[in-house]
Amino acid sequence: MSNTKVITVDDPVLNMLGERFAKTWQRAPNSTELKALVDDYVLEEIYYRKALQLGLDQNDPMIRRRLRQKMEFFDSSRFEDTNATDAQLTTFLHAHPEKYQRDARFSFEQLYFKPIKEDALEQRLTVALQKLHTGELVKGDASSLPAIFNDVPASQVERIFGRGMVAKLSGLPIHTWSGAVRSGLGVHLIRIHQVQSATLPELSEIKHQVQADWLYARQEVARKKRQEQLLEEYKIEVISSSLAER
Repeated sequence: MSNTKVITVDDPVLNMLGERFAKTWQRAPNSTELKALVDDYVLEEIYYRKALQLGLDQNDPMIRRRLRQKMEFFDSSRFEDTNATDAQLTTFLHAHPEKYQRDARFSFEQLYFKPIKEDALEQRLTVALQKLHTGELVKGDASSLPAIFNDVPASQVERIFGRGMVAKLSGLPIHTWSGAVRSGLGVHLIRIHQVQSATLPELSEIKHQVQADWLYARQEVARKKRQEQLLEEYKIEVISSSLAER
């Protein structure tokens, strides 16, 4: 009986090699390129078999991690073709509004005042507010900040003025000068022109994203359940004198 070892290069292997090549080069390989791909595949298979014979796959953290990833992918792939109903997606959307909610938006004017000695600042602000309420022109201190902000998302307001500014703006009356409002930059007198509250989009506007998130959530639940099932199949023995001493 012959001891010759066989490596089979059949149509599925050739198709796989051709598809890999096409993904990189956006075309099918010619005959010379295909022969080179086959030669490389054969050498890879030989080295792979030799490595297994030598046990090089054992206790290798990279190989262990990769095999775990492949098993987890195999388990999760069973849900890839699962489509939720609109009712399920709507329920998911309303259960996780923080993922999809659109920012509140603000339109306002601001006058900036440097944070100087408190008593002097308070007097300046009081006088400035009185003049503004009577329609007089008031100038604040020089600043790189724009005087007018139009339709600015809440997240951008926080980036510019610092954390907590959105909550302060939300509590101000519309169409009248108010203050003092303190930010991370200084002190401001502010006149709100318009506030658009945060809104949750309709499912039809973001259905693709919600479907993807819903599927991922299902996969995560299934993954954790699968891990629990696998752990039940094994008795775990931790043998360590260092752990025993703790």
